[in-house]
Amino acid sequence: MNKKRKDDRLAPVPVDKDEKPEVYGLLKQEDGFKLGRRAFLGSLGVGVLGAASGCATPSVKGAPSRVEVGQSEGCGDLKAHSGSVPSVFINPDGRLLASGSFDDNIKLWSLPEGKLVKTLRGHLSTVYSVAISPDGKLLASGSEHKTIKLWSLPEGKLVKTLKGHSDWVFSVFISPDGKLLASGSSDKTIKLWSLPEGELLKTLKGHSGSVCSVFISADGKLLASGGFSDKTIKLWSLPEGKLSKTLEGHSGGVESVFISPDGRLLASGSCG
Repeated sequence: MNKKRKDDRLAPVPVDKDEKPEVYGLLKQEDGFKLGRRAFLGSLGVGVLGAASGCATPSVKGAPSRVEVGQSEGCGDLKAHSGSVPSVFINPDGRLLASGSFDDNIKLWSLPEGKLVKTLRGHLSTVYSVAISPDGKLLASGSEHKTIKLWSLPEGKLVKTLKGHSDWVFSVFISPDGKLLASGSSDKTIKLWSLPEGELLKTLKGHSGSVCSVFISADGKLLASGGFSDKTIKLWSLPEGKLSKTLEGHSGGVESVFISPDGRLLASGSCG
């Protein structure tokens, strides 16, 4: 059994530590996958990369306080946040990475250099999820403060704050045509919003607990959602928002869902 190297362990990064961040990719190893420098991860052309559990809370021990990218030939990480990083998202052209953190901030990084470009401040609590529109001009972020914020890119200007959820917003996702925003919350609902207006269109009810993850298919006709307490995945037709199927099988909360670009495969991640 191979011993885990010291540099592979998750560890807090001192706020005042000044180290140049670098960019990594996905490498196949005997014991699974890890992030390394040689093959940059573009997340199967969809532009999403998860750094930690979407339903993680500040009380969860061991959550990374940086965008953790493993170790390869002495390379480093993207270090700047002073709190755990529950969500990161790479924009469609692969030139910008956004990260949301328990430190209440969003940071924008240039790729592939890994240079910190800008810090977006405006949320009053943990930023659990970030998503960038297909045209790269809009960033959505969901927070513990029950709100969703829309930011213009690349300038990072706050455009609008969406209110409607009655509890933490764990997940946000923008449809491939950029006209619809889906959000999942610990209030047990999924909400659909029009873009760029930010108008609440519909509230989808069906989960019996927190909705940790939402994902819209490439054709925009299907929404998948992962439930924590009910341990299920629900499929909803769009734009109607009608529940079409409930998938059961996980023994723990479903914290992540992903639909393949061809719409034929759904992957789900669970804590059990």
